[in-house]
Amino acid sequence: MKRLTIIILLLILVAGCSHVAPPGEVMKKGCGPYPEHYEAMLMDYLSNYLSSSDTLGDVTIIKAPSKITLDADYPFIPLFKGHAAWECFISYDVKSRNGNYTGNSFHVAWIRHNRIVAYDYKDIDLWFAIKNRIHEKYPRENKSDEKS
Repeated sequence: MKRLTIIILLLILVAGCSHVAPPGEVMKKGCGPYPEHYEAMLMDYLSNYLSSSDTLGDVTIIKAPSKITLDADYPFIPLFKGHAAWECFISYDVKSRNGNYTGNSFHVAWIRHNRIVAYDYKDIDLWFAIKNRIHEKYPRENKSDEKS
């Protein structure tokens, strides 16, 4: 009986750890048109993301968005091997919670279909994503005809 219970628990654990591809827009292989308003999108995100956004210094665009094809799975974003994204490198200086400037720090943003989908290889805040989808802040101009 113990052996059967352990086997069932292991099967549940294995089933829970496997990831299922999410439906909808994130599964499109294309990344949409070039994000014309990427600077405004990044500034909007940083003003919501940073705890002391009022102390944000100059944001330097190290590399303007360029199309990349992912070579690994990122199920926590969720993006998978073979998907495309617009990758942008930025740096900025901001005061930390204790009031000291952190110094210029390097950051990566991934943009798909005129939305920031990942920042520093992490999923962005859910409320920020929902708010941008509802208000459609950055319109999707020149919709691409790319198919999955």
